[in-house]
Amino acid sequence: MLAVVLFAWWATADGGYAPGAWYPGALMVLVALAVCVRPWSYRALTPPAQWALAAFAGFTVWSFCSIAWADARGDAWDGANRTLLYLTVFALFAGVAWTSGEAAAWLGAFALATAGLGVWAIGRALAGDAPAVFLDGRLTAPIGYENASAALFLAAFWAALLVATRLQTPRIARGALLAAAGLLLELTILAQSRGSLVAGAVTLAVAVALVRARTLLLTALAAVALAAAAALPALLSVYDGGVPGGEPDLAPVAVAMGLSAVVLFAAGLGLEAAARWVGAHARLTTGAAVLVAVTAAGFALAGGGDSRFAAGPASGRYDFWRVAAIEFARNPVGGVGADNFAHDYVRDRNGREEPLYPHSLVLRAVAQTGAVGGALLALFLAAVAIGVGRLPGGDDARRSVAVAAVVTGAVWATHGSIDWLWEIPAVGAAAMAAFGLAVAMGRGPDRPIRVRPGTRVVLTAAACAAVLSYALPALSAREVDAAARGWSADPAAAADRLERARTLNPLSDRPDLVAGLLARRAGDHHRARQAFLNALDRDARSWNVHVELALLDLQDGRRAAALRRLERARALNPDEPVVGAALETVARGGAPAAELVDRLDEQGVPGPIARRSVDCVPIQGLGAACAREARG
Repeated sequence: MLAVVLFAWWATADGGYAPGAWYPGALMVLVALAVCVRPWSYRALTPPAQWALAAFAGFTVWSFCSIAWADARGDAWDGANRTLLYLTVFALFAGVAWTSGEAAAWLGAFALATAGLGVWAIGRALAGDAPAVFLDGRLTAPIGYENASAALFLAAFWAALLVATRLQTPRIARGALLAAAGLLLELTILAQSRGSLVAGAVTLAVAVALVRARTLLLTALAAVALAAAAALPALLSVYDGGVPGGEPDLAPVAVAMGLSAVVLFAAGLGLEAAARWVGAHARLTTGAAVLVAVTAAGFALAGGGDSRFAAGPASGRYDFWRVAAIEFARNPVGGVGADNFAHDYVRDRNGREEPLYPHSLVLRAVAQTGAVGGALLALFLAAVAIGVGRLPGGDDARRSVAVAAVVTGAVWATHGSIDWLWEIPAVGAAAMAAFGLAVAMGRGPDRPIRVRPGTRVVLTAAACAAVLSYALPALSAREVDAAARGWSADPAAAADRLERARTLNPLSDRPDLVAGLLARRAGDHHRARQAFLNALDRDARSWNVHVELALLDLQDGRRAAALRRLERARALNPDEPVVGAALETVARGGAPAAELVDRLDEQGVPGPIARRSVDCVPIQGLGAACAREARG
């Protein structure tokens, strides 16, 4: 149950994206793995499950190896550590000897906790905090990124629905879970994520194909779909399409969701009897399936131009994917290094965005870890699917939990194929937990064996290395954030913090970058220059650092050096307006305008979707609040 609490905490902390959030949680998972699982526990897993664990372990090791050839080695270290987090979550949930009831209870608790987060977010908006919950009429809470919140709600929807339709689920629990499923589907609609349509369609097909109590499932789906259809006008009325129109009127939404929850709770109490009646009427069973399919398609078309679902497939992602494909073509074996996408994208882009990630876990794997990493990740996912497919048919209780878990995780795998969900632990770790549960349902009895002293030494060394790998960048990120918060009150203390951060994380350029930005603001040009030069030593392809050094060169009267810096920045980021304007001005013999310097200052620090000011704390967070301020 601590895992449910951890995932919920991550969800409310920008999805756990910031190092200050996910690194402490990763340490907790590592401790739980050491305490709860013994080495021989994995001998009880089925061969496909063992292959899945071995493949993901290989993918993790290869991600760490990619640090060696990455340009931004600090980012590669973070990316490899995040992969290690997912490995430990999967290993923890696969290694525990769950009963089917315990596993079903965990999935139900995860679903109810996620539904609670959504209801809490709506309550916050009703209490007057709508700008922190909705952006352009789309529900962003609890994560702060609407697509990630939609994926979280949809994953929890399937967990709730499939556990509710297990024959072994008690009536009261079935009612509560069916009500939660309705709320979660409605919350997914409020987020207005087109990626959730793709994930929903794929996982619907998987669920219907794998579930054996199909009549019960279709009856529950029909009930939830009808409730969502009744609430649909209120849910879609919130969306404003990016046209500011004041705070959304959420009173109809709250009423519609409350009524649907009550109705679905009552329907859940009589669901099994209703399914028996439907099963006796084959035509109605077919009709229910058609109703579900039509309603699901209607989500994409409902509301016409007033719905983002009907906005068409236009997106900057196609350009992200094009550049990721170029990365793979140039580095087919090992890739460019974990989480190393930003530099290549700004060099080869056709659009104006500057994301850190390619918005696809598939392209992330092949572009950043090459064919080797892509094959290992594909083997992991295939082995999980095979392991669930080969579960013995006689134990329906365990099989039904395995299906519920694998469909829950499949939301992340499908939606994450067209979005940057890998980097958000609230969604990714929950999916890995679900996959671990799924393969654990096929395990046999544990047979304790004597562990050799050499094996104990290797495992202990690996655990210590993992702790250090988590702790050093976590402490460094903490120092960077603290320095950014406190530099105006105590610049000397902030400088000391940034120096500690630099020492703790010898691969990242972030402490030096922030130190340079803060020193330039304070008018300490000597310290700023040294910090920016140190940043280039750690990441020579940082275009904005070259521009910062060019501005310092201009102030020192070194115009030729400034021009060389700006030419280098333009080669790294040809379409950046700041670089082009600065280069044109300097080439004419002038000095960049104050507005140009201010814009550069606003783009000082790389963010997951766009660059932001050093004032956007946490420096390495999702920064939803800063994004809203920028749009305002």
